Amino acid sequence: GHELRQKTLGVEYSSRGKAGGIVDKREGGDEATETQMLGRMRKVKEGGKYNLGDNNEVLTHYGEALGETLQQTPEEEQTVPRDRRKHKDEILEEIIEKSKAAREEKKKETEEKHNEISQL
Repeated sequence: GHELRQKTLGVEYSSRGKAGGIVDKREGGDEATETQMLGRMRKVKEGGKYNLGDNNEVLTHYGEALGETLQQTPEEEQTVPRDRRKHKDEILEEIIEKSKAAREEKKKETEEKHNEISQL
């Protein structure tokens, strides 16, 4: 009876007052032998849970493969058109131009309406 209580209640008693903790759920846990640790390392190198070892992907920058971009000479870079981001001032200038054009168009329409009314 004493051994059974030691296995069940003794574990609870020894962990009393302790909150949280890290539980190692890997093979062998905290007390893993060297062969178990080597086995873990082999599994990680083989791909493990997520297959990150696939290097068939082509990395791109603005739609061009990075390898091609690095091999270009400066003359080639100048001939390749790129969409560059507009600066804040350029955007504001475009907005002002559009609003001025719209204002002028509206002004012409009102003048045409006044001319038609005056002709009648």
